[in-house]
Amino acid sequence: MKNIIDIIDNNTFLKKIFPDGLSDIKIGRMNFYFENKIEIFIYTNQEPAFSPDKWGKWGIDYTTVVLFISGHFSKNIQVHNWQSNSLDNCSIEISENGTVYSIHITGNNWDILLELENFIFQSCSTYIDEALI
Repeated sequence: MKNIIDIIDNNTFLKKIFPDGLSDIKIGRMNFYFENKIEIFIYTNQEPAFSPDKWGKWGIDYTTVVLFISGHFSKNIQVHNWQSNSLDNCSIEISENGTVYSIHITGNNWDILLELENFIFQSCSTYIDEALI
């Protein structure tokens, strides 16, 4: 089964900090634009295998990593009950049909279905979630 990191272009840094992929995922924000552009912010409280010096120390300076990815959905996008998303953990199932990925993201009483060719890694940020310390 593919991990979300596997279908993100420009993922060298992501594979360094999460070499075994992401397992603790939350979708914090999605933006849709004309010309089928999508931006997704993936939150994780999974401790990275490697922390850049500028991030500081896990558990003291930060407890959450936010990945900013973008892409172009080529065929389909369906969002159901998004208003129920309370930044809860979600699962991501990925299937491949030629050059198109079908990505089904399921949370607690909400889900998203995307069909796209790829995501592109844009940036990462970190913050401390006081509920986790």
